[in-house]
Amino acid sequence: MQLPKMQPFKENVVSTSKEDFISLVREALSNGSGTFIKIFTKDSSEKYYFTMLTDNSKILATYGKLLTANRDVVGKEALDVLQKLLSNPMVIDVYILDEITLKLSIADNIEIYSNTPKIDIDEFLGIPRREELSEVLEKEKLLEQVLEKVKREEIKPVPQIEKIKDVKTPTEKEEKLEEKRLIEAPKQIPKPAPKKEGPKVKIEIIGSNVFKSALEEAFKEYSETLFNDIRKMGDVTLGNIEIHGEIGTGVVYLTIQLNANIDNEKKAEIAKRKILFFANRHVPIIGRVSGLKPIIRSVKVNVIAGEKVESMEEREREEVELWRLKKPPTVQISPKLFLTVDPEFRSYFSAYARTLLKDIEEAGIRVDKMEVEVEGRKEHEINITLQTQSSNLSKAQIEAVVTSLAKEHAREMGRALRKYVWVHKVEVELSEAPAVKPKQRKLETVINAPKNVDPYLRKFVRDFVSEIKKMGIEPSRVQIDAKEVLFALGGGRAYHITVTVEGASTSGLPLSKLKDMIEIEANKRARELVEALGEQVIVREVKLNLEESASEAPATPAQVSDKAAEILKKKALLEKEVEKLLREAGIEELSFLTEDKKKEAEKTLLKSRVEPAMEALKSKVQSELKLLPRVTFKWLKMNWNFTGSNVEVSFEASLSKEEVGGLFGAFSGISDDKIKEDAIEIIQKAMRDVSREYGISIVPKKINILVR
Repeated sequence: MQLPKMQPFKENVVSTSKEDFISLVREALSNGSGTFIKIFTKDSSEKYYFTMLTDNSKILATYGKLLTANRDVVGKEALDVLQKLLSNPMVIDVYILDEITLKLSIADNIEIYSNTPKIDIDEFLGIPRREELSEVLEKEKLLEQVLEKVKREEIKPVPQIEKIKDVKTPTEKEEKLEEKRLIEAPKQIPKPAPKKEGPKVKIEIIGSNVFKSALEEAFKEYSETLFNDIRKMGDVTLGNIEIHGEIGTGVVYLTIQLNANIDNEKKAEIAKRKILFFANRHVPIIGRVSGLKPIIRSVKVNVIAGEKVESMEEREREEVELWRLKKPPTVQISPKLFLTVDPEFRSYFSAYARTLLKDIEEAGIRVDKMEVEVEGRKEHEINITLQTQSSNLSKAQIEAVVTSLAKEHAREMGRALRKYVWVHKVEVELSEAPAVKPKQRKLETVINAPKNVDPYLRKFVRDFVSEIKKMGIEPSRVQIDAKEVLFALGGGRAYHITVTVEGASTSGLPLSKLKDMIEIEANKRARELVEALGEQVIVREVKLNLEESASEAPATPAQVSDKAAEILKKKALLEKEVEKLLREAGIEELSFLTEDKKKEAEKTLLKSRVEPAMEALKSKVQSELKLLPRVTFKWLKMNWNFTGSNVEVSFEASLSKEEVGGLFGAFSGISDDKIKEDAIEIIQKAMRDVSREYGISIVPKKINILVR
């Protein structure tokens, strides 16, 4: 991802836990309108490099690179990989963006921005919302007060006293017979009453072993207290408690699940709310016993009337296993499409499979064979196996496209059937497509330049060629023409460069876009030359002569029109979203996505920085020229204009020598050439200082000093 040239807010910060990362992000967001974050981390099998662009509340763009596997991940895939690594040690660079640099960053990384889902930063980092929890607690307190009031008003039943029946006193004969029976009968030992088993408590702790024993005691005391409160409810039986704790820096993150039974179905919702209230009320016990601050991630309560509480996963597993024992036959519904589903639902899912296949092929994926297996009857699990050929998409990209389309249609199917329908697995078997490879071109390099800069330009060409190849350009000839330009009267020199690139393009981008990208890369390399040579280096022109490489098969007009319509539709939606962001920033016109207006917008933004810089430069030169010894400053003319990303400045100044009276008449003790050299040196020094202060490139076009 590209970033405007700026200084980092924090550089090479080491984050050892997820909490460190969260605090760093919050600190950065409190100081600006957005952030640009660079992250380097690793695990046992891979090294990762991520870049992330955010505003104050959402993640806007994410790009990642798997360094060992040499694979790029973008958008949702990058977020999923990064989310699993947040607790690992990381090295982080953070840049704070204002509103203008945030919009420029979106425009520079528009492709990654469009492929990244806009999710909340708190949701991505797993931070619970305290507002929802406080509202639930307030409602539970009110409900508890109402229930206690109702209990007080209930009328207690009057205890009934049974009448004592007349008991006949046994005679002596009856007493003797009874004694014989007791002697003859074996003594029966009373069996102890079966003890009621308490709820099963499942405890899982992740993190440092130092706090595990203390946390186990805290969780046990918490579950006992919770069980005692629930037992007082009378008609509710607590089945099992699952407590998951993740140890952080001085805190423990809690995920709690409670399963309970109730006899009366009408009271199930009230019982659920009361149990939820008890679960939240007794959380401070964990902090008091363990010494760690408890933070609730989620509390889930399942209350079922008259049945055994089973998790959804257990029910699904039992149903799927039963379905596999009675697996229906696979039916071929088209030459490429095979469906395995219960005959009762075949009509629904055959339409689902056909629609899915059509959407996959419209997305540019060539399908050789697709198998759709739908398991279950009450709830449906979908597994998809796809055999495909693709010359321009990786296996991971195809899986992402197919999974997204399958989930979208599964949601629609679930609404139609009023059942839970989900996509469990998508497998892609990718075979090599007989793509027409572009001809391997031998690179010819031509450098026309003075001998003193020839070695530097050869390095310029090597770096330049490696970068444009990443853009999808196969160059056959790269020519660099460097012309040395001397400024008048010993004012230094500069080199004007013309870059010519010939070859083929495999990127599919328009030539105007490629030319802009090559110009940016050439200017970047020119700035490196400035640092190496100590002289001004200006890219005057970039000439481009590229051929479009042949694709595997020419697209039909219908396919081209359909794809063009789809691209234009996506572009319109994207323009609306970016236009909304621009309006929020106070920019009324959408000028970042059109080629003509983009240059005007960049020039306007640059002009807002250049105009004050030029005023500062003029006043600085005037004040410095006034301090020249034995010279009187008369006037100064200064003109400037844009050339690409540089500002060319022309100076014309008038100075007069001061005559000093001597023994043989009036004379001046300084020559005209010396005055001109000193004035030119003052102007060049002022240009360097202002260029460094305002962050713009200032180039002298003409310097003319008049001495009278």
